[in-house]
Order: sequence, then C-alpha cells, then structure tokens
Amino acid sequence: MDEWYAFMDNLSSQTMTFIIKRRQLTLRKLDSEISQIKKDSEKLKTEKDFIEQSYKGEKLEKIENDVVGITQKQNQQDVKDYMTKTAYAKKFSKSNTSNFKKQSYE
Repeated sequence: MDEWYAFMDNLSSQTMTFIIKRRQLTLRKLDSEISQIKKDSEKLKTEKDFIEQSYKGEKLEKIENDVVGITQKQNQQDVKDYMTKTAYAKKFSKSNTSNFKKQSYE
C-alpha cells in the first residue's frame, strides 16, 4: 500500500510539474504576444501621428494657398482701383488744365 501511495504521490508530483511547466509556457507565449501587440500598437500610433501631421500640413497648405489667393485677388483689385483713380485724376487734371487755359486766354 505504501508503494501505491508513493506511486500516486509521484504521479501527482509529475502531473503538477507538467501543469506548472505548461502554464509557464503559456505565460511566456502570452507575454510574447503582448509584447508583439505593444510593438504593433506603437507602430500604428506612429503611423497615425504621421497621417495626422500630413493631414494638418495639407490643411495648413490649403489655408495658406487660400490666403495667398485672396491676397492676390485683393492686390489685383487694389491695383485696378489705383489705376482707375489715377486715370480719373489725370483726366480730371487735364480737363481742369484745359479749362484753366481757356479761361486765362479769354
């Protein structure tokens, strides 16, 4: 009977050792999967940040282009207004000068 208990105790001990080793192996495997997931997560975060930055850059570039376009249109309008005023002023001064000359000759 003592041999039977010794055999069962040995079997129980071997079974427990097997279970412990199996759990350790499972834990190592899970740890490696977790570390791989963390690496993938960091990679995705980096890609996400890059995409966000490039989107912000494109958005800023579009805004800058819009501002430049508006500024150019405003500058063109200012030039047209200036030319119109200058032309009107020249025309007005010529007509006043000719009127003044006419009046002085009379």
